[in-house]
Amino acid sequence: MSKQTWTCRKCGQSVEAETWSEDVGLVEYLYKCSCGHAEHWAYGQYEYGGPEITFCFTGHRPDKLGGYDWSTPKNQAVIKVLRSKLITLISEHTGESITFICGGALGIDQMSFEIVQELRTTVCKDENIRLVLAMPFEKQDANWYNKKDVEKLRQQRCQADEVVLVDTIPKYQRHTSPIGTYHPLKMQLRNEYMVDRSDVVMAVWNGTKGGTANCVTYAKKKGKEIIQINPDEIQV
Repeated sequence: MSKQTWTCRKCGQSVEAETWSEDVGLVEYLYKCSCGHAEHWAYGQYEYGGPEITFCFTGHRPDKLGGYDWSTPKNQAVIKVLRSKLITLISEHTGESITFICGGALGIDQMSFEIVQELRTTVCKDENIRLVLAMPFEKQDANWYNKKDVEKLRQQRCQADEVVLVDTIPKYQRHTSPIGTYHPLKMQLRNEYMVDRSDVVMAVWNGTKGGTANCVTYAKKKGKEIIQINPDEIQV
C-alpha cells in the first residue's frame, strides 16, 4: 500500500489517498476527506458498528416514466410515491446504519438519489444514512445532450458519501472496452455490483423487458428481497 495526493471532488482540498494493487495488476484508490466525502476507484468496504442494511435501486429510464422533465405530473407522482415508501422504510430501520446505492443513470437512478439526499438532510436527518453512487464507468454522461442532467450527476458525485466506478473492479470487467469508456454490458455489471452489495432491491418497474427486468432477474437469482413499485399503476 502506498500514498498519493488526491483532490476531493466535494470540497476541493488536497487529501492523502491510499493506493494498492491486486494480483491482476489493477490499482485501487481510496480517500476519506475531512469534509466527510469518500471515493473509491475500485471496490472497497466500510466497517460499521451495530445493525446495518443496504438498499439499491433499479428502475426505468425517462421514456417509461413521465419523460425527461421532472416537473411533469407523472414524474411528480412517481417521486411522491417513492419518497413516501422511502420514509416508511427508513422509519422501519431507525437506529440502524442504512445505506442506499444508486446507479446514476437518467430516470429512477437520479430520482432516487435526489430523494434520499433530500430526506437525509431534512425529515430523516437524525438517522444514520449513507448514500453511494455506483457508476458503470467514469464517462457515464459523455453522450447526454441535456446539460442539466450532466450537472445533476456532477452534483450527485459530490453529495455521495462514496463513489464507485464499477468497471475498475476486476470481478465486474466481463467486457472488452477500456476502463472509463462505454460498453453496453457495463450497465448490467453495474446492476450486479449494486445487487451483490445490497440486502434489498427497490425496483420501479412495470414488468416489461429491458435493463430493469434483467436486474430484477439477477436479484431473484441471488435471493435478494425485492420491493416493486409499478409506475404504470401510479395515479396522476
